[in-house]
Amino acid sequence: MTATLTILATILGSSCEAQVTKRCAPPSTQVRLSSKQYRGLLDAVVGIGRASGVCMGVELMDAALIDHAGATRESSGAAEAAVRSLLVGVPQYCVESRGKILSVKPCQGNRDTWLDFRLPHFEAHPEQLQTMSTVLNMWLSDAVKPAKGYMGHYRSGNPANAVGPYNEANVSVRELLDRFVGDSSGGAWITVRPYARRTANAEPTLFWLIAEYDDESLVRSVWEQARNGFVAAEK
Repeated sequence: MTATLTILATILGSSCEAQVTKRCAPPSTQVRLSSKQYRGLLDAVVGIGRASGVCMGVELMDAALIDHAGATRESSGAAEAAVRSLLVGVPQYCVESRGKILSVKPCQGNRDTWLDFRLPHFEAHPEQLQTMSTVLNMWLSDAVKPAKGYMGHYRSGNPANAVGPYNEANVSVRELLDRFVGDSSGGAWITVRPYARRTANAEPTLFWLIAEYDDESLVRSVWEQARNGFVAAEK
């Protein structure tokens, strides 16, 4: 399994040796915000992350954070408090610190999701952040339904934004995504389509993407895919 995934990851995107300065700041980091209109609450949440350097995990369960208008006003304070204030109108979402990750998630979410799925083992060499995310999807898919190989493509991010290596046992998908983003130069992992495990035989598809803070076009692309994934699911 390890050798197969290493080969595929090399084909999809070469490993990065250059390291960037890790800049994930704690959720208590003070941030000065300006008055700004965003595409929606999700976009505003990521905007606070980009302004503060606080890395995030955003577990969307519906289109509420996409449909609701989002704006920040001129203020200063802790990044966590700023996100809490921003989301006061959507009480179904809770904000909490999870180590150095600021988490936005359903207050009463389904615990039987693919984020909660625990991999018996996960191992990977240092890779660019987007490549590592793809490697995790391969491991998850293989754990559910072993395959001989994978085909597909993904968007590359900052080639110097490398994370890893990892050698983990009995670890959940959520925990690994937190590790990846927390070890990066700054970003947020975001669920972009429904991810509940509806049946024992259900297979996961890539239900998350990672927005790297220093890539505006990638941030915009992740928001658009989340909008398409959840708005479409509710029609």
